[in-house]
Amino acid sequence: MVKYISYSTFFIGIILSILNFIQIPFWIGWNIYLVNEKYIDVDNSLKFIYIIGTLFGTFFGMLSFVLFLNFVDANIDNSKFPISNFIPLLFLGMALFQMFKFLKKYY
Repeated sequence: MVKYISYSTFFIGIILSILNFIQIPFWIGWNIYLVNEKYIDVDNSLKFIYIIGTLFGTFFGMLSFVLFLNFVDANIDNSKFPISNFIPLLFLGMALFQMFKFLKKYY
């Protein structure tokens, strides 16, 4: 653990992003949907603008999430509500929201 902590956080973030294989099926599925629904055209040069926009959007989305969590961590009393409790609650909230949308649409 001590050796792991000695690396820069930027380097650790890059390595963990490379090892995040969950993003591969997500982006493949998302791009197949966009191509099939004719939202993007793969025959012209505008596909590179889509890829660049996707890269910048992902980067700035993740950056805003990191900055928000850094702000929350700096301004909250960790003894009352540790930040490690916030992330599972966030995902639980998103799951409940998706379940509500699913039930509303199909039932």
